[in-house]
Amino acid sequence: MLQRDVQQPFEKAAAFFLFGALQQFFFDGNKRTSRFMMNGILMSAGIDAISVPAAKVQQFNEKMVRFYLEKDATEMMAFLVDCHPDAERIHEENSTHSVKKNTNGMGL
Repeated sequence: MLQRDVQQPFEKAAAFFLFGALQQFFFDGNKRTSRFMMNGILMSAGIDAISVPAAKVQQFNEKMVRFYLEKDATEMMAFLVDCHPDAERIHEENSTHSVKKNTNGMGL
């Protein structure tokens, strides 16, 4: 479903990371493995990988705890975009994509 329903590679990769981290498929290393897969999806689409800077690790952990408890990915998706080297371009593409969805009757 994710492969079919989510077309934007960045959104698909971030959603895969969050899904894998939440589902806890493995005994250990779920976030690391899911980040590895996220970056593989990004790089296969010609997009730079995401690295959480050391200065933002505490913020990352706090947001992940809220994500685990609330099951709402909005905050983490925004955080991942902000950690990407091309964050400004991604924000622009997402807003352009949202405008297109809303103008063709498929939005809200």
